[in-house]
Amino acid sequence: MEKLGPQFYKQCAQKHDLSLLLGLGAAFLNNAAPEEITRRARRYIEVGNQDGRPWFYLRNLSPSAPDVNIQAAAQAVHRFGRVRC
Repeated sequence: MEKLGPQFYKQCAQKHDLSLLLGLGAAFLNNAAPEEITRRARRYIEVGNQDGRPWFYLRNLSPSAPDVNIQAAAQAVHRFGRVRC
């Protein structure tokens, strides 16, 4: 995801009328600083929210992932995401 960028995947999802599934991987969540997690999550969410149907998930959470990192990801989703019911 990070190499090609979220915009690439968004265009593919739109082309095929699919929902967009974006996420942060376990290695990133284990090793990144909370600020990096917030920045990446925000970027993914902002791209996904542009006329799309995004889904955001935390992939393969490890028990060793720092709590502060999981909290940073969850807070980013709440802050920058939008919920439809």
